[in-house]
Amino acid sequence: CYQGSDPLLCVQGNVPAGFDPAYGRDPFLSGSNECSWGGIICEGNDVTEIRFETNNLGGILPDEIGSLSSLRALALENGVIIGTIPASFGALSSLEELDLNKNVLTGSLPQELAQIMSMR
Repeated sequence: CYQGSDPLLCVQGNVPAGFDPAYGRDPFLSGSNECSWGGIICEGNDVTEIRFETNNLGGILPDEIGSLSSLRALALENGVIIGTIPASFGALSSLEELDLNKNVLTGSLPQELAQIMSMR
């Protein structure tokens, strides 16, 4: 992440050069507001979706994502994300979709995820 980036959305790793924003108009992790970044969907100032499907997104999942109380979808499939799913994701009470398929994750699912009643 670059200096001054929002730690709540800082997925450590690499984002492919020339990333074509699927939703927003600005590149991911640019200096603009997160809600205008490609792959980020907001309602007002609340991040509701993070979608980076098949974009080779890599690194670890930061605990801080668990602080995004309005997050309904986290779709990061077909990447090179490593490590474990943080237990803090159990605090995502609005989460309906969690798609981390086809990454390099290890460990088991945190028990805290079972507390999310909105998950489909």
